[in-house]
Amino acid sequence: MANQTSLEDRLRNNPYDLCALVGSLFESAARGDFAGAERLHAACDALHLLPYARKSLRAMAGGSLAVERRGRLFYTRIPLAAPREELFACIERALQILGKLVGRDPPLMWVDFQDIPPYANTIRRDVEGLCHLTLSSELFSSDAWQATVWHECGHALISANCRFLDEGWGVRCQYKSGHPSIFPASPEEAAEAEIAESIAAMPLEGFLAFDAADPAFRDIAESDEEQISLYLRGYRFVSSLIEASGCSRLADAFEQIASGADALAVLAQLSPAAVAAEQQRVSLAGIDRAFRWLRSREPKAGAAFIPLVRKAVEAEPTHVEALELLGRMVGSLALNLPPGQTSRASLVDELEGIIQRLEAIDAQNAIAEMLRGLHTISQIGLVPGALLMSISNKAEAHLQKARDMKAEDGDLNIALARMEMKKPFSWVADRANALGYLATAAADPKCRWEAVSIASFLSLTPDEMGVSP
Repeated sequence: MANQTSLEDRLRNNPYDLCALVGSLFESAARGDFAGAERLHAACDALHLLPYARKSLRAMAGGSLAVERRGRLFYTRIPLAAPREELFACIERALQILGKLVGRDPPLMWVDFQDIPPYANTIRRDVEGLCHLTLSSELFSSDAWQATVWHECGHALISANCRFLDEGWGVRCQYKSGHPSIFPASPEEAAEAEIAESIAAMPLEGFLAFDAADPAFRDIAESDEEQISLYLRGYRFVSSLIEASGCSRLADAFEQIASGADALAVLAQLSPAAVAAEQQRVSLAGIDRAFRWLRSREPKAGAAFIPLVRKAVEAEPTHVEALELLGRMVGSLALNLPPGQTSRASLVDELEGIIQRLEAIDAQNAIAEMLRGLHTISQIGLVPGALLMSISNKAEAHLQKARDMKAEDGDLNIALARMEMKKPFSWVADRANALGYLATAAADPKCRWEAVSIASFLSLTPDEMGVSP
């Protein structure tokens, strides 16, 4: 790790060093040089640095928010009941030990305490080289506060900008602290703890797509058991990567992923065995859930899951469940790509093949009829306007026939809602019909995410749909 250059020298060499500019503001405020802090704040404000923390920076510069400096660490709003010296020592030790492990210098850090829930601690890196750690004022009410600090210091040192990987690394750091944790008491117990089958069945590709802004997996987990299981699966996976390649190479991989590299490819280079082991318990149901979760947030996403289902179909060509799932996924992605795009045309052709195979197995397959409707909808945008009504009617006929056979199917009702939204009829009538279909779809646990997401496009709330938020 490199020797640290003073902030003053950095600013002298480069007046536009943004990290040094903010850090110098902290330094000036900490030593009571508020005139200097005001000048630095004016420069920060002009450059729109840390806009979310504008009031805090202004308060520091004006002297109304006290700043306490410990080396490259700057503290604000430390709770009165906090064991201050123990806190300082804990953070410094965590950064020193973990930094040595990953081969990274500790960043310039602003540690701020806020009235937020204990699980809502956050890390922000809006300025390169500066880390803003926000800790809950309730931190010290837990016996696990020191382990939590190590967890957050781990994030401060390295991040893949992927919730699954970052939290797996964070749990690893908690165990490295040697202090009590909210997770199983020891790494050995964590390695043996049972992971919920619903989480074990989901593919790695799904976890790598989890939004980094989803705190504590609260968007994807449907129970406390699933939430803990997500943390433990992430911990076990990151641990297997470290055992294969070491912490320094893990940090390099995290940087590549955070910079936009394909996460699965990077991790496979790090440890092919670890990546392969993650897929051992994956099931069609797990792939389906991951696909639906991701699709509800980004309709054009999810292509990475299709090869997984294709393998199941190749292994058993008459596997109806696999064919139906593949058809649902291919149809969904095809409809969310622009008409005329090569990849869309390829998906539409694949969808036709899937429909034919399902119909050959069972001519009265409701899902095949639904897919036939989706296949027809895919022609919208490729035909002259005069034919739109005919295409629309034909697609709806397929979907309604499928609904006669399987009225409660969530995907089917979502398809009907989308059909209503594409119709060239009066907006009020389409919206009312779409609401009915979406409400039915939301009653299907597998489709709730997507139904609520589509409803928000129509400015409908979960309450209007008759489902809980």
